[in-house]
Amino acid sequence: MFIRRIKLRNLLSFGPEGQELELKPLNVLIGPNGAGKSNLVEVMGLLRSVPGKLVDTISEGGGMQEWVWRGEPQATSAELEIVVAGPDGCGPLRYRLAIATDANNAFRVAEESLQDERANGRRTYLQSDGTDALVGSLQQNLFSRHQSVLAQFKMSDAPELAYMTEQLAGIALFREWHFGRNHATRLTQQPDLPNDFLSEDGENLGLVLNQLMSEYEARDHVIEALKTLYEGVTDYRVDIQKGQVRLFLLEGDVAIPATRLSDGTLRYLCLVTILCHPNPPPLICLEEPELGLHPDILPNLAESLRSASERCQLIVTTHSDVIVDALTDAPESVVVCEKHDGATTMKRLDADKLSHWLASYRLGELWSSGELGGNRW
Repeated sequence: MFIRRIKLRNLLSFGPEGQELELKPLNVLIGPNGAGKSNLVEVMGLLRSVPGKLVDTISEGGGMQEWVWRGEPQATSAELEIVVAGPDGCGPLRYRLAIATDANNAFRVAEESLQDERANGRRTYLQSDGTDALVGSLQQNLFSRHQSVLAQFKMSDAPELAYMTEQLAGIALFREWHFGRNHATRLTQQPDLPNDFLSEDGENLGLVLNQLMSEYEARDHVIEALKTLYEGVTDYRVDIQKGQVRLFLLEGDVAIPATRLSDGTLRYLCLVTILCHPNPPPLICLEEPELGLHPDILPNLAESLRSASERCQLIVTTHSDVIVDALTDAPESVVVCEKHDGATTMKRLDADKLSHWLASYRLGELWSSGELGGNRW
């Protein structure tokens, strides 16, 4: 498990009191539209950009004025803090980032720190006030106030910084999937794309599936998952010829090209390619994976989510009571998101407190009836 705990203050829809949440291997976020589920995913996108072009992520999100909580007009800064599992031989690491506006209302990094979070005290690996930085025992002048220290110093002799950089950069986000007739997954793909994991737009789907053909157990899981979608599927095939990659699903001797697959089939194929992968990134975020899928397949999807969470951490948003229903024996995987006084709250379900209800009802039923919260009314 990568992130153990996260705390957010004045960031997006998370208010000034600070919203803290302990994360588990599987975190399924439920709640009405506008409650802030997607904003937690946005925060993960912000974290992913910390070792790179943080300013670009801020700009693409509308600038600092769109990242600071709107419930406090005078607020000009926001903070996030995560506690993560450390590398081998190291305790948990606490990373903190504060972002703010400067005199010209432009984005800047106001504070950044990385510490060893252990019961016997904290060792500081990084401390910055946005102007200067203490990296280990070395004082460093920052080149830019618009970049994190992790982006400005690639220190091979600071393994904790290198570890944090690698883990944050490895976060995978799948937020906006539209499988129209010209989507990248349908078209012939280039053979020089990465094949280690599915890209956010799916343009390397064929290459990733081709790589999984040598991972026999993962390949079998993909095929079995596809068979639950419809029984006719027997296998898949990837042709790489003349600088082009083409993907086919096989129904016996009949090869169906990706161009002829339904939107739902392509979506599910992408999902199982992600969830059956034997070497996933440390954290994967999936927005509403149920879209475009028949309700009958959603219990299988929920089981794939649970299986994948044994290999990586998952944050999933959903409006599907069927997926929630499939988590009846693991209610602690569900986080209820609501908005009160303009600020998002997140509350993880407690299996012990729900034991009386779960003796008679499924978890999805309890949510639909209003017993769990996370409803419009």
